[in-house]
Amino acid sequence: MRNDHDITTAFILASGPFTGGLLWERVGGKLREAGAEVHAATLTGAGGNGAPAEDEDGGEVELETHIADLVRLIDRVDAPEVVLVGHDYAIHPVLGAAQERVERVARIVYLDCGLPQDGDLPLALVPDTDVQALLRETPDASVPVPQPAEWRRWGDTTGLSGADLERLSALAAPQPGRTLTRPLRLTGALRGVPTSGILCTAAGLTIRLVQQMVTSGMPQFQVLADPQVGFFELETGHWPMLSCPDELAATLLRAAAGDGHRLAPADSSRPFQGRPFLLDVPEAARERVGRVDLHLPDAATPQDPRPAILFVHGGPLPRDLVPAPRDWPLYVGYARLAASEGVVGAVVAHRLHAPSDYPVAAADVAEALEVLRADPRVDAD
Repeated sequence: MRNDHDITTAFILASGPFTGGLLWERVGGKLREAGAEVHAATLTGAGGNGAPAEDEDGGEVELETHIADLVRLIDRVDAPEVVLVGHDYAIHPVLGAAQERVERVARIVYLDCGLPQDGDLPLALVPDTDVQALLRETPDASVPVPQPAEWRRWGDTTGLSGADLERLSALAAPQPGRTLTRPLRLTGALRGVPTSGILCTAAGLTIRLVQQMVTSGMPQFQVLADPQVGFFELETGHWPMLSCPDELAATLLRAAAGDGHRLAPADSSRPFQGRPFLLDVPEAARERVGRVDLHLPDAATPQDPRPAILFVHGGPLPRDLVPAPRDWPLYVGYARLAASEGVVGAVVAHRLHAPSDYPVAAADVAEALEVLRADPRVDAD
């Protein structure tokens, strides 16, 4: 029996690493009861239905393979428009496929996943640090299926029983390394496509916290306040298709209908990077050494070296952001405050512009520490 929503689109459901279409059985059944056309994707090499470990040409499976899988699935759908649902890793091939068939996409649903940008590696959003280390050393390695007790390293398992965890492992297959270590390429074709975000709140991320990120004025979050972006919350862990399938199906129907909480945009008259420092602090001598700005107390000399504090800004931030963080009143203020207390205040301009840039940013911070250690006015002990 149909519900009150007018179902005119088809759902394509794609789940996170290791797993395939069988994970969506209960959700798919509920959506079909509501009159929807449903296609649960099993990507090449993923779990369920004995999916092959190689692509159609016999080559190694990579991110582009999974994008092609979803493009072919979109082309087989009878409905004129599709709602693409990407859970966890699957948001990467979902976005890649959506931009190739943008005229068919009614909405993209981000199900408890990140917000990848052009050039990002899916690996950057993998929470398991052992897997990150493995694939940074051997990008083509196959990631073994987690055992039931290991799924918590991939996401919050709230709401899953022991039997659910056993089923996750039973339905899974090793994840081809190249699906996680190849960059996502986005062309901008998806601008204007409506989106929905479904947050599974057991891990702590809520609509309220997302609103705070937008309100802060940080530029990378402002797209979330677009009127075409709606948000939902599910009080569960990372696998709602198992922990609360009925609630997830109902939420997907609401998302397809354009429902969802809208975020308030930040006050554009007070951009984050221009807000004054909260305290009135005196100016200090400032020296720029590569990516490091040193704010020096008057007493700092080679004969009387002083301790140093290195201030590291957050991110990711746009590459072309003006002014750069080390020139923001916030960080200049903290560095001057340190200098007023007789300490060298240093600010590093690291290059964290996307989740895949964390190794580069870490190297920038390490280099900044070496600059401080080498300066005779800094007490490196």
